[in-house]
Amino acid sequence: MEVTYEELKTRGVFRDIDVQFTQAICRICKEENELVHLGIALASSQVAEGHICANLETLCSTPYTATNKDGKEISFKWPALPRWIEALKASEAIGLQDMSRPLYLDESNRLFVTRHYYAQQALVEAIKMRLDSPEKAVDESLLSNSLSRLFKLEDKKNPNFLPWQALAAIGIVKRNFSVVSGGPGTGKTTTVIKMLALLFEQAKSKAAPFPRVALLAPTGKAASRLEESIREKISKLECDEDIKEALPKTASTIHRGLKWTSIPGKRFEHNKSNPLPVDAVIVDEASMISLTLMMDLFDATPLNAKLVLLGDENQLASVEAGAILGDICNATERGEHSVDFVEKAKELVGAHLGNGDGAAPVIRDAIVELKDSHRFYDDRGIGQLARAIKDGNAEQVLKILQNPASKEVKLIGNGKTLDHDVQALIRSGYGSYIAEKNPAEQLQRFNEFRVLCAHRKGELGAEKLNESIANILGQEFGLRTKSKWYPNLPVMVTKNDYQQNLYNGDIGLIGKSQGNSENLVCRFPSSNEEERTRDFSPTRLPQNEAVYAMTIHKSQGSEFKRVLVILPKELSPILSRELLYTAVTRAAEEVYIMAADDVIRAAVNQRISRASGLTDALWKTS
Repeated sequence: MEVTYEELKTRGVFRDIDVQFTQAICRICKEENELVHLGIALASSQVAEGHICANLETLCSTPYTATNKDGKEISFKWPALPRWIEALKASEAIGLQDMSRPLYLDESNRLFVTRHYYAQQALVEAIKMRLDSPEKAVDESLLSNSLSRLFKLEDKKNPNFLPWQALAAIGIVKRNFSVVSGGPGTGKTTTVIKMLALLFEQAKSKAAPFPRVALLAPTGKAASRLEESIREKISKLECDEDIKEALPKTASTIHRGLKWTSIPGKRFEHNKSNPLPVDAVIVDEASMISLTLMMDLFDATPLNAKLVLLGDENQLASVEAGAILGDICNATERGEHSVDFVEKAKELVGAHLGNGDGAAPVIRDAIVELKDSHRFYDDRGIGQLARAIKDGNAEQVLKILQNPASKEVKLIGNGKTLDHDVQALIRSGYGSYIAEKNPAEQLQRFNEFRVLCAHRKGELGAEKLNESIANILGQEFGLRTKSKWYPNLPVMVTKNDYQQNLYNGDIGLIGKSQGNSENLVCRFPSSNEEERTRDFSPTRLPQNEAVYAMTIHKSQGSEFKRVLVILPKELSPILSRELLYTAVTRAAEEVYIMAADDVIRAAVNQRISRASGLTDALWKTS
């Protein structure tokens, strides 16, 4: 049986907005062909699944499965691709060479809503313009000496020594676009702060002004962590005091940095016609950035300024459309650096990277992956588990988790319910923050442990788990969990409030007011060392929710000493290698996973693949 637009609409595959969009386009274009209806609805609905387009060749390679009224799974064939493409090309609704029509079909049979194709192509052109910019002239003798000192390259004469942080810094100093990819603990922030020191030293040697730098991140939580990490790294730098003093020490969200505006047709005050007054923009947690926001970022960064993206290409992508960092990095087919890059690496830091690729795309040298973790050992514990997940080796993942000698990573519970062992872990994990009386110390202790889950809804989703954990802790520690607000309740802001400087992802704790013990306040960490906390009336908080447990998506950009990862009881489409990798790498010391073996296998074996044409446009034509 061949799948049809009406069949998928009846089964609820398409959202109301997909159906309305399809009907409106087909009415305007007087389009009656069912194959075109199907294509338009898919192009719209795929965006909700995180794709930028509908890749028709990929869709046609696998039958569509659905469940009938009797609960039995049935399989439908997609229309024959040549016939489908022919119908789309003949439609007035579909553009082939221009972007004047509502939808666009590219040469690889990817069907886009045209505004998404336009955004993708605009990003491609913005990246290529930066890649084509001439390299910055630098004092290479000073640069070599600075690299040796800042990155401690005593071993640079060792042919096996590959100082990836220093190699990344060289590219950042010389180019206007760079990506530094790497897992937790590989030193992305360390690399960038040392790179900034290199830039400031170059400026000082020429008696030029120090560069103006903006530090940005997608969420308030990620910005706070970036700021905290930057301040720590600056204090340990081996450079002149005036440079230490001048280096940037505050970070902001991308929305706040670009100055979000509610003016119709204008998303941000800083844009292509009014760029940021900066010489460098550093963006952390870039894997979380959607296509639209990434385009806003490029538009707002002056072409002659440096734009540096930091992130982990193996983590979960944005909850919106696109896996932009992963598409830019092209991990599966990246290949070797160019001959020029290899020669410069040997000249400046003594690194031997082989012969290099004489035909490497221009973008290749803009991307450096940091491969050495300073937080985890690759051959044991969390590092070993993360590598097995990243490699897609499900049996090795289970072997590591089931090893009774392992102290860092463990399976716990029966995989179905919060049994005795899981409840005991929750009580011990959260008991230390409840016992702490100092408000600032209590916030720090709360971040030592967290329960992470895959879903928001469902029996083992965040909403139900928050209720269950509140009951467990209420019985153990006497928390008044029946009240809306009660001491020790953790809350997470879910909507930005720019006036109060509270942002999506910020976490605070309810406590008694120090001035009046009858009143309750919600305390958030403060960057002010004297105050240490910022106190708000709970009734004045922006939209928020309890956060004993949080989704793995929401945990991105966070780090805890210990995590308990709770996966769903049954197989789920949301399970993926990237989801499990992200959850595991949130922990610095211990990971506990509550899940059945088949659920873990399913997660490791399923990769997130988001359809777009970004990788092809950047890598095959650059």
